[in-house]
Amino acid sequence: MHQNNETNPAEMMKAAKRMVNLKKYDRAAEILEDIIAKYPNWLSPYVILYDVLCELGKPENALKVLLDAKFNIPFNLPIRKKLVEYYLQDGDKESAREVLDSTRLLFPNDNWVRITMEKLRSPFVTKTMAELYKQQGYKDDARSIYEKLNKIEEQ
Repeated sequence: MHQNNETNPAEMMKAAKRMVNLKKYDRAAEILEDIIAKYPNWLSPYVILYDVLCELGKPENALKVLLDAKFNIPFNLPIRKKLVEYYLQDGDKESAREVLDSTRLLFPNDNWVRITMEKLRSPFVTKTMAELYKQQGYKDDARSIYEKLNKIEEQ
């Protein structure tokens, strides 16, 4: 049985990419949304649709695409990275931290996750900050501050 171009996922993707190359972003978005509706576990259409929506100046829609991708493909590191980057560009460090926390649990040895978490940590190294972190349940952050304080005292 042969699928026609409107139902063959590879042909649909080729058409979407052709529309992107021609800068016909609205049409590309339609095709990509159709692909995602039919194949919600396929990563590529989400990534391309995200980029297309950014080109169209629709950041809220682009964010929704990333959230949908994270929901449908929850163990995908590239989608989680894009989501963190989106939040950081938007200045939403708290949402970035939330995604990073769950991502660290899924990918504990990923260097990008570790480095990004370090960048988001508070620059304040005081006993008060450690206590605040501890009270809020951020025990790893509190421990890290205590360790830094101990190193400072030893010097």
